[in-house]
Amino acid sequence: MTRHGLMLALAALAAALAACRTPGGNARVEAVTADTPVREGSSRTIRLSVVSTNDLHGHIEALPRIGGFVANLRRARAADGGGVLLLDGGDAFQGELASNLNEGAAVVDAYNVLGYTAVAIGNHEFDFGPVGPRAAPRPGDDPRGALLARAAQAHYPLLAANLVETATGRGFAGKNIAPSTIVEVAGVKVGLVGALTLETTQSVLASVFAGLRLTPLAEAIVREARDLRAKGATLVLVVAHAGGRCAKIGDPDDLSSCDPRSEIFEVARALPPGTVDGIVAGHSHEKLAQRVNGVPIIEAGANGLALARVDFLVDARTKRPTRHEIHVPVAICAKVEGTTGCAPSSYEQAPVADDSSVAPIVHRALAAADELRNQDLGVTLLSKFGRPAGKESPLSNLVADLMRKARPLADVTLMHAGGLRADLPAGRLRYGAFYETYPRDSTFAVTTLTGAELARILEANFTGPSGLLVSISGARAEARCENGALVVNLRHDDGRPIAPDAVVRVATNNLLATGAKGPLGGRPWIVEDDPPIREELVRVLREQGGSLAPDDKTLFDAARPRITLPSGAPIDCARPDQVK
Repeated sequence: MTRHGLMLALAALAAALAACRTPGGNARVEAVTADTPVREGSSRTIRLSVVSTNDLHGHIEALPRIGGFVANLRRARAADGGGVLLLDGGDAFQGELASNLNEGAAVVDAYNVLGYTAVAIGNHEFDFGPVGPRAAPRPGDDPRGALLARAAQAHYPLLAANLVETATGRGFAGKNIAPSTIVEVAGVKVGLVGALTLETTQSVLASVFAGLRLTPLAEAIVREARDLRAKGATLVLVVAHAGGRCAKIGDPDDLSSCDPRSEIFEVARALPPGTVDGIVAGHSHEKLAQRVNGVPIIEAGANGLALARVDFLVDARTKRPTRHEIHVPVAICAKVEGTTGCAPSSYEQAPVADDSSVAPIVHRALAAADELRNQDLGVTLLSKFGRPAGKESPLSNLVADLMRKARPLADVTLMHAGGLRADLPAGRLRYGAFYETYPRDSTFAVTTLTGAELARILEANFTGPSGLLVSISGARAEARCENGALVVNLRHDDGRPIAPDAVVRVATNNLLATGAKGPLGGRPWIVEDDPPIREELVRVLREQGGSLAPDDKTLFDAARPRITLPSGAPIDCARPDQVK
C-alpha cells in the first residue's frame, strides 16, 4: 500500500470510530458511503439532526420537557456548525381535554414557541369539524373550519401532498397548508413532503371530508420530491401521518419483527431509489428506527412520551448527504416511583431542563381544564380498565353497554375500539380520565338492520385492515372460516339465534355509521346532532353510581366472549392456520 493509500485508510478508520460516539446515548453508525467526509465538524461536513414527535393527541403537558431535549440538541448543533429540523408526524391536536377545549389552539401556540419546522396533517386534525362545539357541520358552516383556523395560527406549514380537492384536483388549500415546502438549515436546502394515511377515510365524518379525496402516498411523494429537487433541495424528507409496526427496533436493518404490510413500509418500498432521504412517520403510535429500501424511517410512539431522531452528515461543498445515523427513540421522562415527576436526565452530554418559554402556555391550558377534569362521576373503578389492541376487552364492552343503557330502544350497540384512546385508571372516576378515554365528540346514529346485514357489517370489520375490533352489546357473534370465506353467526345474549331476516335496532356512533366511505350496511341512519355520546355515557355513569371491576364476567368472560374468532383480527381465511 502506498503512503497516500495508507493515510486514506487511516482517515476512513478515524471517521468510522468518531461516528461510533453515541450523542444522547443512542446513535449508531449507518449507511457510510465511499465519499464519507473524513472529519465530522470540519469545513467539509455538516450534521443535520432531524428530531420528531407524532400523535401528541393534545398531551401538552409533555411539551416543556420535549423543549428541553430539543434545546440541548440545538446547542450541540450550533457548536459544531450543524442544524436541527423539528418535525411532527401529525395528530397533534385532538385527544386531551386541555387541547380539545380550545380546538387545538394551545398545541399550536406551544409548537410555535418550540420552533417546529413543519407538521404533517393527520386524520384526527379533522375531528373538530367546523369552528365551535359541534363536530358535524350545519348548513353554512365550513366543515373544516377548525383545522383551517389552526393552520392560519401556525408559524410553520401543515403538509399533505396526497390530500386533494375533488372538484379541482389541486391540493387541499388554506393558509400555511401545502403539499411540500423547502427550508434552509445550516446552508442546506431541505425539501419536506407531507403525506396522509389512506385510512383517513375510515375515521373522518363524511360531512367533514366532503369535497376531498386521497391519492396514493408514493405517487404524491415522487411528484413532490422531483419538484423539490428541481428547485434546489439536496436533502428531501417525508413527514407522513402513516406508520409501521416492529416488535424490535435495535437493528435498523432487521425487519423480521416488523409487519411488512405496514403502510409506511409499503410506501418506502414503492419509492424509486434516491427519491427521498428519510421519512418521519406517525399514526400507528409505534416506535420505529428502521431502514426500508435504503430509507431511514423514524417514529416516536405517541402522546409526547419520546422523541425520534435521525442525523444526516452532509458534504459542505455539494450539500448532499453522505451518511445517516438512526437513533433509537429516547424517552423524555423516566418516572420516579411514588411521584409524578421525571428523574433527572441528560441529552447531548448536558442536563435536560424543561423549556421555560413554553411552560406558561401549557400551564394556562391545563388550568382552564382543571375544574372540568376533576369532576367526580360518582363511580369507583376497583382496578384499571385497560384497552388491549385488537381484542375484546372489559373497557370496550363497558362502553358498548353504557351506549345501550343511554339508548335503551336499541337491541344492539356497536362500539369501535379505535375510538378509545386511553386506559381508565383505578380509583374514583373523574371526568378528565373518561374524557381522555373517549375524547371524540361523536354522536349517536341509529337504524334498523336485518340479522344478515348486521352479520355482514361484523364480517367486514373482522377482516378489515386495521385490526381494531368493534365491541358489541346485546348480541354475541361467532366467526369461523368455511371454504376460504368468513361466516358470522349471531345470537342474543341468552343464546337464541338471530335469524338472517330478523329485525334488529342498532345504535352506534355517527362516524362508524356514516364514514367517508358511505353509510354502514348501505342503510340510511338517523344521526343525532347533539349531545356527544361521551356526555350521554357520563350521564349514565352518574345515574348508576357504585363500582365497576374489569374482572366482572358480565363485562368480559374469557370462557364465553361476546365475539369468538378463529384468530386475532384481521382475519384472513385464505391462511390454512385460520381454518377451524
